[in-house]
Amino acid sequence: MIAALLGDADLLGFVVVVTIVAVTPGPDMALVARHAVFGGRACGLAATGGVCSGLVVHAAFATLGVSAVLAASDSAFAILRLAGGFYLVLLGVRAAYWALRNDKTSTQSCANPVRPRAAFREGLYTNVLNPKVAIVFLSLLPSFLAPHGKVWLQGLVFAGVYLGIGLVWLTGWVVLCSSLHARAALTDRTRQLIGGLAGTVLAGFGILVVVEP
Repeated sequence: MIAALLGDADLLGFVVVVTIVAVTPGPDMALVARHAVFGGRACGLAATGGVCSGLVVHAAFATLGVSAVLAASDSAFAILRLAGGFYLVLLGVRAAYWALRNDKTSTQSCANPVRPRAAFREGLYTNVLNPKVAIVFLSLLPSFLAPHGKVWLQGLVFAGVYLGIGLVWLTGWVVLCSSLHARAALTDRTRQLIGGLAGTVLAGFGILVVVEP
């Protein structure tokens, strides 16, 4: 049934390309790593859930034509790009701030700066406001679909594949990063370095989003 639905669509080629996209370091990996290291597996998985929920939002927008409208409007797309960039900068600065404070109280806060609900929300907003994710659905996805048949159904299948690959990859990333959280011997200095690095990476990605045309 799935084969009949996809027809000549290049599912294998799409899997290869989106796997490369998924494993390429980006703001989602930096955000998930920060929450997994400092908040443990629960926070890391919550952030992953938020990121993947953002993919669902973009898939829905693309199916309903909302993403195409945004892409066609330079001003609307610029607003989305600036909002996403400034949000990443805000997350990065806040993460670096909590990581680099040196007093005992702030170190405890740094060890678990947010709850899973907040981690989910940050992951969701990070992906929803990321214009590059919208571009994946608008420009990359259609090139793999068969021109004949129910294109929107093919798009939903491919979006589900993209979501599954991202979920598997980020879950594995959470397991790896949360192992650092479980190490009681991890010094405060090491935690500060990891937190400061994660914050710098997030802010750097945000600046790139803002300055890129």
